[in-house]
Amino acid sequence: MKLTSEAGAILGRASIGMLALRSGRLPLVNPAVYSYAQGSLWMTTSRYAAKTIIARRDPRAAFLVDGGARAVLLRGALEVSDPLNVSNDVRALLDGPAYFLGLAGYALRNAPFFAGYALDLMRLPREWMPYNRVILRLRVSDADLVEGAPFPPAQAARVPSVPAEVSRRLAGVARGRAGSRVACLSSDRRSGRWREVRSPSRRQAGSRVRARPARWLWNRTIASGPR
Repeated sequence: MKLTSEAGAILGRASIGMLALRSGRLPLVNPAVYSYAQGSLWMTTSRYAAKTIIARRDPRAAFLVDGGARAVLLRGALEVSDPLNVSNDVRALLDGPAYFLGLAGYALRNAPFFAGYALDLMRLPREWMPYNRVILRLRVSDADLVEGAPFPPAQAARVPSVPAEVSRRLAGVARGRAGSRVACLSSDRRSGRWREVRSPSRRQAGSRVRARPARWLWNRTIASGPR
């Protein structure tokens, strides 16, 4: 499906959208990194994920990408392609270059996410290992530009066990912006200490914090860790 130039620009700028599937009385809504190519939206997930099970039962789906004042709403049928399923592989081959070009575009566009995934590979549960991943392809049948919904005012809330120094440093940080630093738990579960981490660059913004190289970590660890 051919998109308008404005819709294409929004899809090109954003890195994450919201996938919605029918699930009983309420929809299942999940964030997902994506790529739009060959008239389809491409994603991956675990074969054991709830959205995989739901999509196989009812493929009707929608995907919303927020561009600020305007958002793109895509609707269509969500196909689940399992590389370990012979019939799925045959269908991919019959689809021709479009299938493989779509996957290549997804991999290139989301390279920082794949880098973080690779660094965390040894710590992932079995369900999220590469051999248990499937491909999601939303065959877009309808696309709309809609008015972006403004964020409601942020409400203050205290997070239990956050050290006082961390709370002071995070106070006043603009909602939705990382600022120059973010707080996170050390990946060393034995220490359980809070660390200050430099804000990632725009290119790396989607990567997991704990996948960040050691040079990103400030050399001063806040002494009082969470109880």
